[in-house]
Amino acid sequence: MTQIESETSGVDVYRTNYGIQFEQEEASVGDEVSVRISFADVNRQPFTKPIYLQEGQGFAVAGEKEENGYPLTDSQAVVRFSLEEVKQRASVTFHLRTEKGEYITSEFSLHYVDGTGEQGDLQGILFAESSVTIAVGETYRPIVLGVVTGGKVDATLQIGEGSDNGVIRLDGKGNVVGVQPGVAYISAEYTTSDEKVYTSSSMKITVTGA
Repeated sequence: MTQIESETSGVDVYRTNYGIQFEQEEASVGDEVSVRISFADVNRQPFTKPIYLQEGQGFAVAGEKEENGYPLTDSQAVVRFSLEEVKQRASVTFHLRTEKGEYITSEFSLHYVDGTGEQGDLQGILFAESSVTIAVGETYRPIVLGVVTGGKVDATLQIGEGSDNGVIRLDGKGNVVGVQPGVAYISAEYTTSDEKVYTSSSMKITVTGA
């Protein structure tokens, strides 16, 4: 799984070190959340041959089922989760089938954050993932969370010390773009409404050849 994003207004979904996090941002949200997931092969490249997602415990797959499962479009599938099941901190594993065999992803824990009320003091910020590997030309959007609240914050990114020159670039929209193979580090800074400034620890980004 290379990318995950919510298609349901009022709920943000993103990957963290410990699994998949669902942050409810609006009170008037139904129980079902649609999520678009991008998959890739072991080299982090999109699949070039037909591939199918199997039904699994804890989620439903959108689309019309065929003999081998639900066909992916551009290596993507839309999956539906129940917020009530997510709140119980269930976990999921995705099974993908090709003509030659089956891919099984890691097990992802499901976590829920209620972001509909006052978040309170963040007590610091941290990246949702401590390290990630991307390919040259790939775009990655780091997620920054409040230490205490667990909710996402709109932090400013910067390239950190110890980075190989020219390995990544920041596009000014909160994204990291892989430029050439190597290792880079980024940090984040966030200023609260009462002028508290929080700085994160570094996150490692490894860039591999396209």
